[in-house]
Amino acid sequence: MTNIDTQISALKSGQRIHFDDADAAIRPVLASPDPVPIRPVKGNEDFVSGTMVLHSLGNQARLRIVHRVTNDSCQMVNGRGIIEGWILKSAILGIAEI
Repeated sequence: MTNIDTQISALKSGQRIHFDDADAAIRPVLASPDPVPIRPVKGNEDFVSGTMVLHSLGNQARLRIVHRVTNDSCQMVNGRGIIEGWILKSAILGIAEI
């Protein structure tokens, strides 16, 4: 099991994590290179524009920013404001505490 898998499992079991695998696309909005504290999603939590989240994409986990929200999806942008597409809310693993 990789570190990412371990962190995802921890989030799914209700634990907070410190995500240390932020990619270059999100770094422009991070204040420091330190790991980002992530808390689990609470039930049917409402996501709002501007919230940084950790979401799954295939076998990866990515930090991105919620841009738009519909009933079951969120449009994601990277740290440069470039739209990366839509994901299901169920793919959101946690909320960044920054």
